[in-house]
Amino acid sequence: MKLNLVMIVKNEEWSLGRCLQSAKPLVDDIIIADTGSTDRTREIAMSMGAKVWDFPWVNDFSAARNFALDHSESDWNLVLDGDEYLRPCSRADLENIINQHKGRWLGAIVRYDAFVEGEGIGCSTSLLPRLLPKGVGYAGIIHEQPDCDLPVFRFLWRRIMTAI
Repeated sequence: MKLNLVMIVKNEEWSLGRCLQSAKPLVDDIIIADTGSTDRTREIAMSMGAKVWDFPWVNDFSAARNFALDHSESDWNLVLDGDEYLRPCSRADLENIINQHKGRWLGAIVRYDAFVEGEGIGCSTSLLPRLLPKGVGYAGIIHEQPDCDLPVFRFLWRRIMTAI
């Protein structure tokens, strides 16, 4: 089974290294569409072995994600944003999860977001489909979602966080 990390990024130098470091042991290739970075994002990505393509920003998140997915030749695509990172997980565990479900389906992650709220830190959780089988793309200019009607199963439970 081939599994790739697929991302769109722009000016993510402050968080991209952590993101890629957390996902690199799980994936075969890292595919990145850069939508116009002016910082060290490209250098960081390439130093970690990512294949980086330029995608001129057209105000459409699905177009950018689909461009990146078009450059992936894997059976499964793990989609992350540059400010997200995975908690420790092994490739064997991930493959076991994938093999538990037969056929085509989407894998949803539990995403934890921490944010400043008044004088403290607030937290929210979201269930997001981020593990896609080959051939599934995105629809929606903003708040893009996978463009399919496949069943969704939760995977990598409590394994993803957004950096503060």
